[in-house]
Amino acid sequence: QASSQPECIVYYPSSSSSSVSSSSVSSSSSLSSSATSSTSSYKGGNASGSVQILIRKENGWMQQALLKNSNAEQGDAFGTSIALSTDGNTIVVGAIGEDSQAKGVNGNQADNSCYYPDGEGLYVLDLECRDAYFERYGLNNGAAYVFTRANAVWTQEAYLKPATTFFTTLFGSSVDISGDGNTLVVGAKGDTTDSVDTSNKDAIDKAKVQEVAKQLGSGSAYVFGRSGTTWSQQAYLKPSTITLAGEFGGDVSVSHDGNTIAVGSYHEASNSKGVNGDQGDASAEGAGAVFVFTRTNSIWAQQSYVKASNTEKNDRFGLNVDLSGDGKTLAVGAHRESGRGYASASSTSSTSSVTDGELDQNDNSAEVSGAVYLF
Repeated sequence: QASSQPECIVYYPSSSSSSVSSSSVSSSSSLSSSATSSTSSYKGGNASGSVQILIRKENGWMQQALLKNSNAEQGDAFGTSIALSTDGNTIVVGAIGEDSQAKGVNGNQADNSCYYPDGEGLYVLDLECRDAYFERYGLNNGAAYVFTRANAVWTQEAYLKPATTFFTTLFGSSVDISGDGNTLVVGAKGDTTDSVDTSNKDAIDKAKVQEVAKQLGSGSAYVFGRSGTTWSQQAYLKPSTITLAGEFGGDVSVSHDGNTIAVGSYHEASNSKGVNGDQGDASAEGAGAVFVFTRTNSIWAQQSYVKASNTEKNDRFGLNVDLSGDGKTLAVGAHRESGRGYASASSTSSTSSVTDGELDQNDNSAEVSGAVYLF
């Protein structure tokens, strides 16, 4: 495990001469389910990420495994998001910094073909590539990994990617899994419904790409289902109202039976309030929203459009979402909501008209105090 945080070590993927000692690598391979052995061309590196599995014994907690993704590389941010099935035998892990051009389930995880080393420690964009236009370590397509446990041994079962990859998709921004471990949802808050004109590749520069990414990051969510040990994409979810840079998929939650999914879009801009209100008034930038989807006979459809009862700009309603096991109760966080809370005799708010002890949603005197809404 010490090889994950070296002092001044440079990693050379796919090289026979690694500066990581075999003893260092073997110390982690006994606990890891991933490719960390001395024969692997993937060595991780700074900010590659990991997940620790701990189990509770009679005398306390102990580590059972150290998980690394099978194609661990610098900047992958493996562990950005995690979710565990009810029986504890299936885990899904997001890695928003993973850069491969693979698509779908168990694609070519080594496909970083859009980039080549320039000999000075940097990676340069190959202009012949058609699917990505950003320097390596800034690409951030993202990936999700499924691990399963049998007889206390963890192994990687699936390597999940979106059906289409593009720079800063951030697939794996959030993940959740059903109670039985057979349905999972992956948020990709940087995903876009549009594309960049790539007809003149030589004209594409970093500044332009960054600006386009900022404007088009409306976000999405992907649903995958498992049959036996085989995973497949079941649905691609988008909200009923598309908000540029809305970051739909920033957080996701799925019910125990896997038939209800809530997806947060904390930069959504409508000024409506409550459930299934008017989506057309986009005057409340950054107010946020949550979209609830349900599954019937393997078909997913949006059921509800959920807003705060006191919608205001920049509250970021939907930054965090959580569904109850039966899918009938939804909790939504809005960490920038500024309500002072319960009214009191000492209130100085000129807008408060509630009696002492009642919740005052119109008082904004406690800036960024935050709130949670229950539905």
